[in-house]
Amino acid sequence: MKTANIGESIRFEGTLSGLEDVVVDGEVKGTVRLPEFSLTVGPTGRINADIEARNVTVRGRVTGNIVCLERMRLCNTGSIDGDVKAPRILIEDGAVVRGRIEVAKTPPASEAVPQSKSASLSTPAVHSPDS
Repeated sequence: MKTANIGESIRFEGTLSGLEDVVVDGEVKGTVRLPEFSLTVGPTGRINADIEARNVTVRGRVTGNIVCLERMRLCNTGSIDGDVKAPRILIEDGAVVRGRIEVAKTPPASEAVPQSKSASLSTPAVHSPDS
């Protein structure tokens, strides 16, 4: 399978979409739409965008809402400032989330990425059943 890489020195602004997996180690601003493919935000990656992707792995920084159609993984070096919706979410110890997390079936791709951001939760990646 093909993978596109956005290197550390690359800055991209606009709508990022394509027909292959994408790894971001640089900076992306705008919108990311990969409903059939995976997005990986590397440790040096910075995304300021709403994201829709089949699978999302965050090792760097994301500011924006994320809609994952299959699986979301937030690694211990990652942080998200925005809402997350996915049917499966893995949050490693040490990761940071500032926003709402919804574990549920995702809507069809045409209506998947929410337009507004409401940061309502600020907590390290420790989830208790009472939250």
